[in-house]
Amino acid sequence: MTPSDIWDDDANDSCILHLQRMVPIVQGALMPGAYKVVKYPFLKYVPGYTWELDRWANLEHEQFNSVRQTKRGLEDHTGRHSVAGGLLSKPEMGTSEDEIAYFCGSLVGASYDTTQVAISTILMASAHFPDIQEIVQAEIDSVLSRAMPPSFENWCTLTKLHAFILESLRWRPVNPSGVPHRAAKDVIWARSSQATYTLMHVPRDPEVFPHPETFDINRWIDHDGNLSDLKAYSLGGGYAPRST
Repeated sequence: MTPSDIWDDDANDSCILHLQRMVPIVQGALMPGAYKVVKYPFLKYVPGYTWELDRWANLEHEQFNSVRQTKRGLEDHTGRHSVAGGLLSKPEMGTSEDEIAYFCGSLVGASYDTTQVAISTILMASAHFPDIQEIVQAEIDSVLSRAMPPSFENWCTLTKLHAFILESLRWRPVNPSGVPHRAAKDVIWARSSQATYTLMHVPRDPEVFPHPETFDINRWIDHDGNLSDLKAYSLGGGYAPRST
């Protein structure tokens, strides 16, 4: 089996195709104010008002069929290895089939979209800053030969490349508008309050990133030529306190 065979199998996988249809719908539903029925619940009783939401709900529920197919594959030993199969084979975890379906769908939905945007952003930065691209290319050429493919063993020696990637994603974050969150309990805000933030502003804090509008890979490299620890900043998660 060649890599192209694997790619063709994945590209034509009915589950992947279904998730690709669902991701834009879910992303749209996350936007504040996308549906008036959230603010005015009585609208769900208006005949025909939620027909589009109902249709999307039916599409989303099709994902459950994939989990059931995986379960049947485990029972008759015809299914291939998968994350869903691993979770189904461990009933002691107490994860329901619906939870497994949502979890697996989230893995695909949160990875393929953000990954392609990140790659596109890095390519855009390479085209927009050709002088810096030449510096990074020179580093790559000094570490790798044209006939040798890169490996993770080379990663620690490609400091400028790593810095270029970090600066590209600081310059144009993958999700500049962020994702709305709702308070699970009374914290700074009352329970159920919705918090919306703009991630574009986080990596443009001049106290952390001087001259934030300047594309500068050296901000990620310390005086010893090693990567600095600037990447350890966050907003509302990661290193910041988060409710449990």
